[in-house]
Amino acid sequence: MHTKAHMPSHQLHWAHRGRQSGAVLAVSLIILLLLTLIGITAMRVTTMEEKMAGNTRNRNLAFQAAESALRDGEAYVESLTTTSGFTGAGGLYSETDAEPDYTNSASWSATTSRAYSSTFPGVSSAPRYYIKILAVVAAPTTSKVLPSTTGAAVTIFRITARGVGANPNAEVVLQSRYGKTF
Repeated sequence: MHTKAHMPSHQLHWAHRGRQSGAVLAVSLIILLLLTLIGITAMRVTTMEEKMAGNTRNRNLAFQAAESALRDGEAYVESLTTTSGFTGAGGLYSETDAEPDYTNSASWSATTSRAYSSTFPGVSSAPRYYIKILAVVAAPTTSKVLPSTTGAAVTIFRITARGVGANPNAEVVLQSRYGKTF
């Protein structure tokens, strides 16, 4: 008769332990590595989204500043009684004057443009604009667009406005055309 040797339970536990190969440790390390990569990716995505939101806010602020300067220029034109001040200085240009290059930020100085008449909070520099007379045209004898100007000459102005955001790299330039009779 063949008898099996009966081992006590604490000896049996140690016998199985010696045969383990460390698979649990390797799997745990791989899972930890994957969780770390997921965490790093999530942080990068969040950081990128915050930068995008900041840039969008900055651009929106620049747009609002330019829009305010544009409306300020239109109000200035509306207040005019004559165009005699359009001499090519101070942001007022006649038909024959060369206007500044609006794409060059250095050309938005006090000698080439006009400052926004109020304050605009949160921007790195005040919005500015300039006005150029494009043409003086005779209105048609009947006009559905400008009924009050029928038969009168209309002076067409181009108003160019520039606004920047909190960061001077966020820049918006807007233009409008505005007609007025004198």
